[in-house]
Amino acid sequence: MGFSNIFWGFLFLIDFRINGFDLLPDIVGYLLIFYGLGKMLSESNHFQSARNIALPLALVSILDIIQINTPISSETSFFAVLLSIVLGIMNLMMVYHICHGIIDMAMKYNNTYIQRIAGQRWRIYAFVTLSIIFFTFLIFISNDLAAILVIPVLLASLISYVLIMDLIKKAENAFQRRG
Repeated sequence: MGFSNIFWGFLFLIDFRINGFDLLPDIVGYLLIFYGLGKMLSESNHFQSARNIALPLALVSILDIIQINTPISSETSFFAVLLSIVLGIMNLMMVYHICHGIIDMAMKYNNTYIQRIAGQRWRIYAFVTLSIIFFTFLIFISNDLAAILVIPVLLASLISYVLIMDLIKKAENAFQRRG
């Protein structure tokens, strides 16, 4: 199964930068997720839907490897915020399909524990991601408010990724005994 690839892919989606350089490039993460989902297509149609989103995310994430700290105009800033929101929504859709693919597998193998956890983790991830999208609007509107919220938002984002990674590990352990 592809759960291991998906797990490692999510690790690469965690933003860890030194001097503006992303040490865990998102493109590697999305390609690992894409590859892992390819191994699981027969388990649920949701995995194909997630895979269809992972590849465009990988291509766009090339732009994010190096963060250039230069003054930007309001038009560039608006475009960056808009792109961030679109990518956030695409990422949310990909995770939706991964979680619901896991739910489909749990139903197929009568594993109510994994089914329940996948639903819970999806709701947490969705809430955090939608909050981040809202936060992105706040950055554009008020830098003072954004400065206050940046640490809690980053912490919530990290926790939501770790919870999804934990779900993927739990699913891998539950379903590897089946296959």
